[in-house]
Amino acid sequence: MKKSLFQMKGLPIITNLKFDVSKEFNFAIDQSLELEINVKTKIFAKEKNSANVELELELFPNEKNRPFYLKAISIASFIWAEGLDEKTIEALLKVNAPAIMLSYIRPIISNITTFSGQPPLLIPLIDLTDNN
Repeated sequence: MKKSLFQMKGLPIITNLKFDVSKEFNFAIDQSLELEINVKTKIFAKEKNSANVELELELFPNEKNRPFYLKAISIASFIWAEGLDEKTIEALLKVNAPAIMLSYIRPIISNITTFSGQPPLLIPLIDLTDNN
Protein backbone atom coordinates (compact mmCIF):
# COMPACT_ATOMS: atom_id res chain seq x y z
CA MET A 1 0.00 0.00 0.00
CA LYS A 2 1.33 3.39 -0.99
CA LYS A 3 0.68 6.27 1.42
CA SER A 4 -0.97 9.36 -0.10
CA LEU A 5 1.17 12.46 -0.60
CA PHE A 6 -1.67 14.49 1.00
CA GLN A 7 -2.42 13.86 4.68
CA MET A 8 -4.56 15.27 7.46
CA LYS A 9 -2.43 16.08 10.50
CA GLY A 10 -4.27 14.89 13.59
CA LEU A 11 -8.06 15.05 13.85
CA PRO A 12 -10.44 17.86 12.89
CA ILE A 13 -11.51 20.20 15.69
CA ILE A 14 -15.12 21.34 15.98
CA THR A 15 -14.91 25.06 16.70
CA ASN A 16 -18.61 25.90 16.58
CA LEU A 17 -21.78 23.84 16.84
CA LYS A 18 -25.35 25.17 16.89
CA PHE A 19 -28.44 22.95 16.96
CA ASP A 20 -32.02 24.16 17.31
CA VAL A 21 -35.07 21.89 17.02
CA SER A 22 -38.10 23.59 15.47
CA LYS A 23 -41.13 23.93 17.72
CA GLU A 24 -43.43 24.40 14.70
CA PHE A 25 -42.39 21.34 12.70
CA ASN A 26 -44.78 18.39 13.03
CA PHE A 27 -42.51 15.34 13.24
CA ALA A 28 -45.50 12.96 13.17
CA ILE A 29 -46.73 14.26 9.80
CA ASP A 30 -43.73 15.72 7.95
CA GLN A 31 -41.54 12.62 7.64
CA SER A 32 -40.53 12.96 3.97
CA LEU A 33 -38.43 16.09 4.00
CA GLU A 34 -35.61 16.69 1.55
CA LEU A 35 -32.30 17.55 3.17
CA GLU A 36 -31.19 21.13 2.63
CA ILE A 37 -27.46 21.55 3.03
CA ASN A 38 -24.93 24.34 2.50
CA VAL A 39 -21.21 23.68 2.56
CA LYS A 40 -18.52 26.37 2.69
CA THR A 41 -14.79 26.00 2.99
CA LYS A 42 -11.96 28.38 3.70
CA ILE A 43 -8.24 27.75 3.32
CA PHE A 44 -5.97 29.66 5.67
CA ALA A 45 -2.53 29.60 7.29
CA LYS A 46 -1.16 28.20 4.06
CA GLU A 47 2.57 27.64 3.97
CA LYS A 48 4.94 25.75 1.69
CA ASN A 49 3.73 22.23 2.59
CA SER A 50 0.79 22.78 4.93
CA ALA A 51 -2.50 24.60 5.33
CA ASN A 52 -5.56 24.71 7.53
CA VAL A 53 -9.03 24.15 6.12
CA GLU A 54 -12.26 25.31 7.70
CA LEU A 55 -15.44 23.41 6.84
CA GLU A 56 -18.79 25.02 7.56
CA LEU A 57 -21.79 22.76 7.26
CA GLU A 58 -25.29 24.18 7.54
CA LEU A 59 -28.39 21.96 7.53
CA PHE A 60 -31.85 23.34 6.80
CA PRO A 61 -30.71 26.96 6.47
CA ASN A 62 -34.16 28.14 5.30
CA GLU A 63 -36.53 28.80 8.17
CA LYS A 64 -39.68 27.62 6.37
CA ASN A 65 -40.84 24.14 7.44
CA ARG A 66 -37.54 22.87 8.78
CA PRO A 67 -37.31 20.17 11.44
CA PHE A 68 -34.20 21.73 12.93
CA TYR A 69 -31.29 24.00 12.20
CA LEU A 70 -27.73 22.78 12.53
CA LYS A 71 -24.51 24.62 11.85
CA ALA A 72 -21.14 23.04 12.48
CA ILE A 73 -17.72 24.54 11.85
CA SER A 74 -14.64 22.35 11.89
CA ILE A 75 -10.95 23.05 11.29
CA ALA A 76 -8.24 20.60 10.26
CA SER A 77 -4.59 20.85 9.28
CA PHE A 78 -3.26 19.22 6.13
CA ILE A 79 0.25 18.52 4.95
CA TRP A 80 1.62 17.38 1.59
CA ALA A 81 4.85 16.17 0.10
CA GLU A 82 7.18 18.44 -1.80
CA GLY A 83 6.93 18.36 -5.55
CA LEU A 84 3.15 18.67 -5.90
CA ASP A 85 2.17 21.45 -8.28
CA GLU A 86 0.01 24.37 -7.08
CA LYS A 87 -3.04 23.32 -9.14
CA THR A 88 -3.03 19.87 -7.54
CA ILE A 89 -2.58 21.34 -4.05
CA GLU A 90 -5.53 23.71 -4.57
CA ALA A 91 -7.74 20.83 -5.74
CA LEU A 92 -6.72 18.72 -2.75
CA LEU A 93 -7.46 21.56 -0.32
CA LYS A 94 -10.78 22.57 -1.91
CA VAL A 95 -12.21 19.12 -2.67
CA ASN A 96 -10.38 16.31 -0.88
CA ALA A 97 -9.80 18.06 2.46
CA PRO A 98 -13.49 18.97 3.04
CA ALA A 99 -14.56 15.47 1.96
CA ILE A 100 -12.18 13.96 4.52
CA MET A 101 -13.39 16.34 7.21
CA LEU A 102 -17.03 15.61 6.40
CA SER A 103 -16.44 11.93 7.15
CA TYR A 104 -15.54 12.91 10.73
CA ILE A 105 -18.49 15.24 11.29
CA ARG A 106 -21.11 12.94 9.69
CA PRO A 107 -21.46 10.57 12.72
CA ILE A 108 -21.55 13.51 15.14
CA ILE A 109 -24.55 14.98 13.31
CA SER A 110 -26.20 11.57 13.24
CA ASN A 111 -25.81 11.28 17.03
CA ILE A 112 -27.07 14.80 17.69
CA THR A 113 -30.24 14.25 15.67
CA THR A 114 -30.82 10.85 17.29
CA PHE A 115 -30.55 12.29 20.81
CA SER A 116 -33.06 15.01 19.90
CA GLY A 117 -35.74 12.33 19.52
CA GLN A 118 -35.62 12.10 15.72
CA PRO A 119 -34.40 9.38 13.41
CA PRO A 120 -30.64 9.66 12.85
CA LEU A 121 -29.81 12.00 10.01
CA LEU A 122 -27.37 10.39 7.62
CA ILE A 123 -25.54 13.01 5.58
CA PRO A 124 -25.10 11.70 2.04
CA LEU A 125 -21.89 11.87 0.07
CA ILE A 126 -21.54 15.38 -1.34
CA ASP A 127 -19.95 16.43 -4.63
CA LEU A 128 -17.53 19.16 -3.59
CA THR A 129 -16.02 19.79 -7.03
CA ASP A 130 -17.96 23.07 -7.34
CA ASN A 131 -17.02 24.07 -3.80
CA ASN A 132 -15.97 27.73 -3.53
